[in-house]
Amino acid sequence: MRRTPSSFLAAALFAALFVALPSACGDDDDDTDADNAADDDDTDDDDNGDDDGDDDSSDDDTGDDDDDDGPYMYVATRLNDGLPIVDQSLFAEAGVEQDGENINGPSLIRVPDWIAPEDRADPSAVYYLYFAHHGGKYIRMAWAADLLGPWTLHDVGEGVADGDRGVLDLGSDNKIELANGLLADGHMASPDVIVDDEARRIVMYFHIQVTDPDDVREQRTLVSYSPDGLEFEENIQPVILGVSYFRVFEFEGELYAIANHGQLYRAPDASDPWTPPPGFDFTQELWTKLNNPFQEHIELPEFIRRSRHSAVHVVDGAVEVFLTRVFDAPERIRFATMRPVDSELWAASDPPTELMEPEPGWECGELPTRPSFSGSAPEDVKQLRDPAYFQDADGSAYLVYSGCGENALGLAALTKAPVPSE
Repeated sequence: MRRTPSSFLAAALFAALFVALPSACGDDDDDTDADNAADDDDTDDDDNGDDDGDDDSSDDDTGDDDDDDGPYMYVATRLNDGLPIVDQSLFAEAGVEQDGENINGPSLIRVPDWIAPEDRADPSAVYYLYFAHHGGKYIRMAWAADLLGPWTLHDVGEGVADGDRGVLDLGSDNKIELANGLLADGHMASPDVIVDDEARRIVMYFHIQVTDPDDVREQRTLVSYSPDGLEFEENIQPVILGVSYFRVFEFEGELYAIANHGQLYRAPDASDPWTPPPGFDFTQELWTKLNNPFQEHIELPEFIRRSRHSAVHVVDGAVEVFLTRVFDAPERIRFATMRPVDSELWAASDPPTELMEPEPGWECGELPTRPSFSGSAPEDVKQLRDPAYFQDADGSAYLVYSGCGENALGLAALTKAPVPSE
């Protein structure tokens, strides 16, 4: 991944801040060199990431959801012999190696039984793993019969035309014209894919550059749906929901999203969350912006350290959140819970507990420990990003995550454990 001159300037600026503010490290390493400059394509909101797994947004009864026994944490056990499940080699084998230069923003689902084998990416497909490139032109998907793979790319390769790649493609003209005066273009990323069993459809929230009727162009979240999870272009809803990196969840009859940097949103109507009211101003966001419960626990200013992207899982009376933070050294996966205080305000547990740090190998844990910054990750950095929660049919829980910055995707099993007493 090539850095622009402005990226080097941003890295130097933040490195200087890191030296001047040693408390920024907290329990982090004292290394001060920045390994992660801001991406020119993503200077406002874009840090990439995205998804809950197999409809992790809904309340479920798995036996794991009751925390009446006291404070708890999770233990993550890396699977697949500690190797990634998706990496650049899949794209190289398909003849499009450059499309795999950045891999992030995973979202994993189990293909529902109501999708017949002949209507799947392959009759043997049991799992769909959606993901993105930080500056990509299409949303990727790989399928597998087993969680550990092998994983096979869907509609990606030398013979696939622009416009037909993956499950949603900007096409050769690099734009999608929508109703209500909206134009989507630039790049798309952060799929958050949810199985809607009641309506028998696969829902995908994603972000893209949107130009509104006032000719204002910003990175925002849109939503689409598909009867089979393989093609989402036809049903993109022409309304801006909120900022980028939505992770959507249902809680006590309301529909919410935690977005980029930990910002919370609430849908206007959980039963009809994408339909704007009469007279709606399509330059505005449809969902209501609430508070950011995670920034309140960070001592540094938001422009230095903040939550990046999150995954969510609803339990009894609370929402579990798996997150990473910009400017951590190294950037790593943390665990917290959040609960509503009232209809407009949520509170998060303080502080988030440590869950996973980069290990040597494909996660680049052997590289220097340095703070991360907003935007896309440079190649080969000691960082974990973009956790995505997935709960399988048997109740077992997993995290998909990106390692070595945004080089590949790994899979870890989650086991609940009590918080050790001090």
